[in-house]
Amino acid sequence: MSRSTVTVSIPAYNAREVLERAVGSVLSQTYPCHEIIIVDDGSSDGTQDLIADLAARHSIVKPVIRERNGGVSAARNLGFAHATGDWLAILDADDAWKPERIATLIEAAERVGADYVMDNMVLYDSIAKREHRRMIAPSWSVLPLTMERYFRNCRLGGPQYAILKPIVRRSFVERTGLRYDEECGNGQDLIYHGEALALGASAIVLAEPLYIYTTRVGGFSKRANSSSRTKMNFQGIADRIDALRLRHGSAIRGAADRQARLCRRSFMVGDRLNRYRDLRRGGKRVLGWAKLLSDPSGVLLTARMRYRRWMVQRPPYTLG
Repeated sequence: MSRSTVTVSIPAYNAREVLERAVGSVLSQTYPCHEIIIVDDGSSDGTQDLIADLAARHSIVKPVIRERNGGVSAARNLGFAHATGDWLAILDADDAWKPERIATLIEAAERVGADYVMDNMVLYDSIAKREHRRMIAPSWSVLPLTMERYFRNCRLGGPQYAILKPIVRRSFVERTGLRYDEECGNGQDLIYHGEALALGASAIVLAEPLYIYTTRVGGFSKRANSSSRTKMNFQGIADRIDALRLRHGSAIRGAADRQARLCRRSFMVGDRLNRYRDLRRGGKRVLGWAKLLSDPSGVLLTARMRYRRWMVQRPPYTLG
């Protein structure tokens, strides 16, 4: 039997300073990838020149150039449209992989016949250039991913399954029409995973942290990562969850629907917290604090998020 082939899609927007690290981590895989499709999403910082240089040095690197920026979801879809591998993998330009990632995910997927595989993450401080903890502290090794379990672990202040990065069978994508929502400014991973499950993906999550995820604010340096430009629109994410529930009502029901609604509610609370924060930063500190303190759900979520931030500084850096 021939070995499964893997296409890696890397969306890149003004990523000249970080892209070579991402590509290098793919080239260093113990399971060689079939092709690396780098979609330049209208960059203006010389990223296109770097992509051309990488393609000249490595035959598996295939550039796709967009003249105008269309967003990460559109770039991912475009990369997948050019793919020829049996498996499709996403890697963001400021992230990287552990060398054994693809081998581990492919072996697990083919052992149980999964269509969709995600793994734990190592969080990375790009300023300090240090890894500092796992995303999720597991009590399992390989976990079947149901719709109910997924949404239960996507709420703000808890384990964030929503930002895990999958590999997915291309045959499943072609059969179901699975695509990233190009109108979704952020939270696109949350909706993509939910869509895959609603379309019947056989999915698993591995406890081993093999994806190196660059955080917006460094866990050691406490400084912002300049390559992360996303401003979270929690209201927009909540609206997308509603749309997903409406679109797949027959698949998202019972306990799964209850967890989806609780997940949605956490993002609505997060949206209120952002508004209170904006008041404080805009000079209305008393009003901002008053609104927060009169919002029990907001106080609880603030406490949960601060507890998690505090815990990540404590060894062994494996908060679940």
